[in-house]
Amino acid sequence: METFVNDTPRITLDTGIDISGYATLQIRYRKPDGTTGCWTATECAYSNECIYYDVELYELDQEGTWLVQGVVLDTGVRLTGRWCKIKVHEPLAEFCTTVPPTTPAP
Repeated sequence: METFVNDTPRITLDTGIDISGYATLQIRYRKPDGTTGCWTATECAYSNECIYYDVELYELDQEGTWLVQGVVLDTGVRLTGRWCKIKVHEPLAEFCTTVPPTTPAP
């Protein structure tokens, strides 16, 4: 499935190392326009080498290639993963209605 502007996917990154016990887990991002930021990540329940973030509505607000990177921090420790790319597409214009069609009475 593709990702579109204003979608709310789960971004999951495999860190390749045991991240159990680290104080801070982050997924840093760079938007297509160069703006940067970070999301607080959570350790995956099924793996101690995986982090994820559930993107909220309107956070993926730009079409283009987003770069994301996992970062693990603790006292005196900083571990940075490789950049991953997410292609975000512009959706079709909203033209659908949520109102069901009416049927004339017989």
